[in-house]
Amino acid sequence: PSVAQDTVLIPSVAQGTVLIPSVAQDTVLIPSVAQGTVLIPSVAQGTVLIPSVAQGTVLIPSVAQGTVLIPSVAQGTVLIPSVAQGTVLIPSVAQGTVLIPSVAQGTVLIPSVAQDTVL
Repeated sequence: PSVAQDTVLIPSVAQGTVLIPSVAQDTVLIPSVAQGTVLIPSVAQGTVLIPSVAQGTVLIPSVAQGTVLIPSVAQGTVLIPSVAQGTVLIPSVAQGTVLIPSVAQGTVLIPSVAQDTVL
């Protein structure tokens, strides 16, 4: 619906849903989404990179002045309700769930989650 001064690249979406209502002064790259859902309601002055989401769901309601990198999500769910002036890096999530309710002026690094749940 709205892309301002930004770049949005969504090369492949298979059996999935991608909703990006607002991206301001940001970059959103979603190279592959297979059998999954990606919802990014608001990204302000930040960067969201989702290289691969397979059989999973990624919900990013709000990212303000932050960066979210999700290189791989396989058979898992990633929920990031609010990230303010922070950075969230999730390199690998396999058969797991990651919930990050609030990150303010901080950094969250989750290198690997396998068959686990991180709250």
